Amino acid sequence: MHPRAGSRPRRPGRDHQQGIAPHRPVNFIVFNEAVYFRTEPGTKLDAATAGSVVAFQADAYAPDGSAGWSVLAIGPCRRVDEGAEGLVASGASDRLTAWPLSGHGHHTVRVDLVTVTGRRFGDLENPWLLLH
Repeated sequence: MHPRAGSRPRRPGRDHQQGIAPHRPVNFIVFNEAVYFRTEPGTKLDAATAGSVVAFQADAYAPDGSAGWSVLAIGPCRRVDEGAEGLVASGASDRLTAWPLSGHGHHTVRVDLVTVTGRRFGDLENPWLLLH
């Protein structure tokens, strides 16, 4: 994943005892080998405060469908303080915005990247150009 990858919505999901939870869209950034997103109280914050392991999927594709990529990251998540994580000092928190329909995103969640898999298809010299 790439630090600029937060320009398109992504969906974290978590493993419930009875299956996979519904995925929820978030805006995110990648910083220091972790994914960060902001959220309000609810299922995403509940997962973070419970120390759940989540799956985080990000993908992008050309408008004509000729090329694209998809990445799946799995790791534990937790609620964090942006200042303590270095997001504020680095300026990364300026790029971190909550999903438009989920409130102001007063809580920041970090997903540690333990397992990352993915694939590309089509002719992609620079896969990051698909993110606008």
